[in-house]
Amino acid sequence: MAGQRREAAKLREELGESLASVQEFDTPLNQVTTSSLDALKALSLGWKAKDERGPAAALPFYQRAIELDPNFAFAYVALGVQYNNLGQTVRAREYIIKVFALRARTSEWEKLDIAGVYYETVTRELAKACDVWQEMIANFPRDGLPYSHLSEDRMMEGDYAAGVELSRQGLRLDPNSEAYYENQGADLMALGRLDEARKTFEEALSHKLDYPDMHMDLYSLAFLAGDIQDMAKQAAWFEGKPGRHEIFWGEADTEAYGGKLGRARELTRRAVEEAVRADNPEAAAPWREDAALREAAFGNAAEARREAEAGRRLAPDNRDAEAQAAVGYAWSGDEGGARRLASQLKKQFPLDTLVNDYWLPTIDARTELAKNDPAAAVDLLQAISSPLELGMPIGLVDIACLYPVYTRGEAYLAARQGSAAAGEFQKILRHAGIVQNCATAALERLGLARAYALEAGRGGTTVRAVKNHGSHPGETPVPQQAALAKARAAYQDFFTLWKDADPDIPILKQAKGEFAKLK
Repeated sequence: MAGQRREAAKLREELGESLASVQEFDTPLNQVTTSSLDALKALSLGWKAKDERGPAAALPFYQRAIELDPNFAFAYVALGVQYNNLGQTVRAREYIIKVFALRARTSEWEKLDIAGVYYETVTRELAKACDVWQEMIANFPRDGLPYSHLSEDRMMEGDYAAGVELSRQGLRLDPNSEAYYENQGADLMALGRLDEARKTFEEALSHKLDYPDMHMDLYSLAFLAGDIQDMAKQAAWFEGKPGRHEIFWGEADTEAYGGKLGRARELTRRAVEEAVRADNPEAAAPWREDAALREAAFGNAAEARREAEAGRRLAPDNRDAEAQAAVGYAWSGDEGGARRLASQLKKQFPLDTLVNDYWLPTIDARTELAKNDPAAAVDLLQAISSPLELGMPIGLVDIACLYPVYTRGEAYLAARQGSAAAGEFQKILRHAGIVQNCATAALERLGLARAYALEAGRGGTTVRAVKNHGSHPGETPVPQQAALAKARAAYQDFFTLWKDADPDIPILKQAKGEFAKLK
């Protein structure tokens, strides 16, 4: 191993690193096990390509490393992680499962890395993965890699403050890695610290870490800041570059946020076409499922089911797409389809933290809500802990639509508990940096309007009662006239946002009818 470390250090110097950098940051290159120096060189070139141009640019180098040494365990890890970053989770799992079988012949550092990635990607047992990364940090304190993984896991769990600190520690160890900048910026956005997020992304660009995900983050930041000019600038960056499907998806959500559903559908179609053209149909699947959930939220049940099925055809074994599809089926009234998919997910991913603790309760709650049983829906959603309900469950994007929170809000509306419903919709409003341009971020305005109308004694029919689990912001009784004024203002807020919306959207028609009754 000592001889291999000397060769690794020499290689890193040849690739442009200073001697001081080699001595200070010699993990993980010095810890990987391979008999081929050429394979080691290919691996290092892959890291360099990833940091400078993004995950797709690294793939050929990692594949070459495996060709040169078919037993090069860490090259399989690197390849699996980057496929996962590209949204190709099925292929990613294949590589990680294969390397898990090779781990006996690896160094102690590699064994930990393989185990952490296996729990994170294959079984997705987040608690186990986090334990491995903590052990890796303790045993290899100068290595920044576990900080990157741990910060991503905390983001999925909804612990954004912890993610910021972990990324800071990672940057201290490796100031030229894109992952730390992206994770830190996304966490800061989630916490509403937009100025700090912008500085983080600008610092990354100053290090020449100029790749698609960074510009997607900048697009999201511009959206949150209401900077239309900068949104257009970030979108223009994608012209002629890989990853155009991502910006088309982002723009589709922005159009839908403003109620321009026809335009959103067209941009979704382009996003899917671009991903398929790039030989990445798995990345296209979540875009179709995102569209399905949007259609369901807007009241287009038949279109929601069509989109959900189309997404499943693109990537039938994609865990995230299947979970989204199940929510879409439940939301659009297809109880059978939702329950079949939920059962399949539970069987296929029995240990998966997000499937079992986030998606399945949401799917079941949506199914009960469609059956007009809001009490059962609220009870089911209690299984989702805080802050997990605020986490980012889709690995491909740094955004979460807070479907459990929105569903709970609608359940309280159905049960005529206005103040409890308002508390859930206000939660979405307070976490704008997480929901960003999701449809739920627009519709929470309407949810609040309906909640205030209930407080004013203006609401729909009585349904089964719901226990109020815990306190909610705004639970203090509001005088009827004050509540009525708040309801009218909230409706107007929604109509202002959707002033240029397509007029035939069912939920918009419903909202106009409800508002007319308040006058």
